[in-house]
Amino acid sequence: MGAVLLIAQRELRAAFAGLYGWAILALVLMLDGLFFNAYTLGSQRPSSEVLSLFFYTNFGVTMAAAVFVTMRSFAAEREQRTLVLLLTSPAGDWQVVLGKFLGALGFVLCTVVAAAYIPVMVYLKGNLEWGQAAAGYLGIGLAAVVCTAIGIFCSAAAPNQLAAGVAAGFLVTLQVLFWLLSGISDPPLDGVFAAMDLYREHFEPFQDGAVHLKTLVYAPTVAFLFLLGAVRVLQARRWR
Repeated sequence: MGAVLLIAQRELRAAFAGLYGWAILALVLMLDGLFFNAYTLGSQRPSSEVLSLFFYTNFGVTMAAAVFVTMRSFAAEREQRTLVLLLTSPAGDWQVVLGKFLGALGFVLCTVVAAAYIPVMVYLKGNLEWGQAAAGYLGIGLAAVVCTAIGIFCSAAAPNQLAAGVAAGFLVTLQVLFWLLSGISDPPLDGVFAAMDLYREHFEPFQDGAVHLKTLVYAPTVAFLFLLGAVRVLQARRWR
């Protein structure tokens, strides 16, 4: 566990050490603020609806942040020829992948926390429902876990950062478009696609204050499968 935490701390420090991480954080705050103003400025919506709209937009922004953060995780190490040092270290493949995952997830969650000023504004100007806020942030956290794991897998498998970003963006987008596939598919595929949808099936209830047990199982399971895929990729590279 010590090696995992060391790698995670290294990743988190690296994210804040350069302009790249701060640029992502600034972009997240800008987008959250712009979307919040676009949806709420001049409107007379109740506080619960305003908070739901914030989580709706923050869901998409968090997904994008996860893609941009993780595209560098392994691909940048490969381009800088430092990946071989990591793979030949005493840390095992699972420790390396978990460390990279936790470091990237920590940064993504920092962007989520940084945008907490919007619920605070709702609290100051209206009537914040704490249960809805807690459920919404739990949903955002679970979505961040899934998207970060997808990004880690793509960064481990892709030859460079651009390919990793494109692949992760495609897979993350696919996660929220499964509901379209479910609408044009016949049974039993329609039910399968609906169950795989990240937004409509699993996140949307959270933004309205409802916590579903199936999502608490879905998110860690999907994340584990993608992290397992990343481990298998690293193991294959060791034998090249």
